[in-house]
Amino acid sequence: YKVDTTAPTGVPTIAWLLDDVPGGTSTLSSSGAFTNDANLRTRVSLVGTNAVAGDSVNMYRDGTTLVGTVTLTSTDITAKYAQFDVAELSPGLHSLTAKVSDAAGNLSQASAAFDITVDIAPPNAPSIVSVTDDVGGTTGAISSGGTADDPNPTVRISLQDTNAALGDRAYLYSSIASQAIASATPVQQDLDNGYVDAT
Repeated sequence: YKVDTTAPTGVPTIAWLLDDVPGGTSTLSSSGAFTNDANLRTRVSLVGTNAVAGDSVNMYRDGTTLVGTVTLTSTDITAKYAQFDVAELSPGLHSLTAKVSDAAGNLSQASAAFDITVDIAPPNAPSIVSVTDDVGGTTGAISSGGTADDPNPTVRISLQDTNAALGDRAYLYSSIASQAIASATPVQQDLDNGYVDAT
């Protein structure tokens, strides 16, 4: 038999995490992202790792807990990346890191951390405080059921008791449109004020 105590010399990189849960599906490529998907898929770059077929890529949560692993194939080595599922993450902030493991179990240094906040609890419903006509000869507040010559009135959305946080987004919908007609991303001042304006 052969004794191998030499750790892989290269360090992998977490390229992205895939959020495929409706409500905000996207490829998350930057640390510090938010997601409503507790069961993420990841791509780990093998560039510079010197990994070979038969090695493994391990994903760790918060430094020590193994939450995903894949044995590399020749296809992975040629593609220079590996994709695999990450075990379910609990709500809250997590720091994910990846390591390459050779056939003997020697581990490379950890990748740079990829921080991800899992939030699967929907906010409470907001309310519309006011709708304001900003153009034309008659401006000012528009009452429910009223008319206006402003095609893009300012809609003030109350954030009180919604549990809205930085990174959230407020959407406006119309009874005659199947998709959102406007949106706004609250900044800290909006959260402090308890409302955000959308046009």
